[in-house]
Amino acid sequence: MDDPVYRALLSGVLCASLSFSSPGAWAAAAEGAELGGYYKDIFTTSRTVSNDKPYVSYLQRARLDLAGKLSDTMSANVIYDHDLLLDDYSRTADFNLVRENNQRSLAFWDTHHVLLDERDIFWTQSLYRAYVRYESPALLCTMGKQDIDWSRMRFYHPFDLFNPVSPMSIEKDETMGVDAVTAELLPADFMSYDLIYAPDIDTDRQSFGLRFSGKIGDYDIFLMGADIRSDAVLGFAFDGYLKDSGLRGEYTYTFMNGRNSDAFIDTGQGDEFTDKRRDERFSRASIGMDRSFTPKLYGVAEYFYNGGAKKIHAPLFFSSVKFNRTAFSVTKHIISTGLEYECTGVTKLNNYLFYDIEESSFCYNPEFVWNIVPNADLTVGCQIFKGGSVSEYGSYHNLFYAEMKLFF
Repeated sequence: MDDPVYRALLSGVLCASLSFSSPGAWAAAAEGAELGGYYKDIFTTSRTVSNDKPYVSYLQRARLDLAGKLSDTMSANVIYDHDLLLDDYSRTADFNLVRENNQRSLAFWDTHHVLLDERDIFWTQSLYRAYVRYESPALLCTMGKQDIDWSRMRFYHPFDLFNPVSPMSIEKDETMGVDAVTAELLPADFMSYDLIYAPDIDTDRQSFGLRFSGKIGDYDIFLMGADIRSDAVLGFAFDGYLKDSGLRGEYTYTFMNGRNSDAFIDTGQGDEFTDKRRDERFSRASIGMDRSFTPKLYGVAEYFYNGGAKKIHAPLFFSSVKFNRTAFSVTKHIISTGLEYECTGVTKLNNYLFYDIEESSFCYNPEFVWNIVPNADLTVGCQIFKGGSVSEYGSYHNLFYAEMKLFF
């Protein structure tokens, strides 16, 4: 069912929960509310994937974060963003991904509004997060636009089904909010049940999820089942220690369900590509270890297998945000490594390397982080790519970036 009334009714549930809070709740919240946020500048330069033209972009973001207690068990959090992007590639196919990466395309509750989309200027406002939460010793329930991440992996995340983020993203800590009702039941120590319902304007594409968490020895164990926009997924994961090293892994098996799936896109080549993916079954798995070698040196290595990968030319892979969020990767076998070294108390050098085993392509991502003052960070880095046109990283062009982030 694709009905604006349905969207309005479900969206109104959040508003109603806020409106009918206990008497005086909002007054109490105003007194105890915490207001924070940040101002961020990101400068990047590279070449477009679609036509190999040089470009520069300059993103300015102002974020306000308001959190407060409504009662002893109820709380609320609202995060509001203003983004101003200045660039010189808005008329290329690459920029269509920027336009598509919004709540209108990817979320149920659309709070993303384009204020200006002119040549070289893209100005938007949105609610990054907006939710209410009930918390008691046996139950944690959250309703609204929230972050949902069931994965424990550092780079590629088979368990991150609701709002995955690419390991190539410069802003790895930024994820599209999921409009959902989540409940975490805590019947006993070291045991929990997580339930998720994420509505969609098309009721055939709603998402549901159930995860069981337990403990065996030194390991956290997870069992998961989900229906993600018509794709059924079953999974198993673990997270623990092997001597002095962390050891974790995730495995999922996906039952892709016809053309309702986000894995289907208009390739411009008839139905040849999409027909191959109809009702497909495949596995994904990731296993990794990490270790703090010294108080200043940390290392991590992970292997990712993607049975749902398809070797296609990168412009096709990047033609749809929905598609690449579902496909995860172009090739099946990827090794990811990271080495982070704290040079001084306020400076850090990070080195990340991603290697595509099948096509021998790679991405090397060094970056330098400087905590200039307690509330300001400067990050400077680059991404160096090498490989063929149907490899994981070969169609990208070298990218250089600088980010200044001021917290308040």
